[in-house]
Amino acid sequence: MTETEIGKIAEYLALATDLRDNDPTDNYRRANTLSMDLAMNLPEELYRALGQVLVSDKRVDVFKLVVRIRKWWMGVDAGDVSTNDIIYHAPNIGEERKKKKKGGKE
Repeated sequence: MTETEIGKIAEYLALATDLRDNDPTDNYRRANTLSMDLAMNLPEELYRALGQVLVSDKRVDVFKLVVRIRKWWMGVDAGDVSTNDIIYHAPNIGEERKKKKKGGKE
């Protein structure tokens, strides 16, 4: 598997985990294209894990899969990256952290 193919997994996870009912049809088409591509190229246990992650409402499950795929792809060179090391971006994602630092005060 090449870096480009690994990039497709990342793109699919980012797109499919955030798909909403009102998203443009093109987003669904891209997700379906990536899904079919991955169905043909990933080992079955990893492809099935993708599907399981999509029905989970826990972001940590996505991170666990990312770490699992990293270890599968890189083998011994994967290092010890854990779910706590995965960087994720979303609107207002840091707000809860800021509240905790301030003791819940705004």
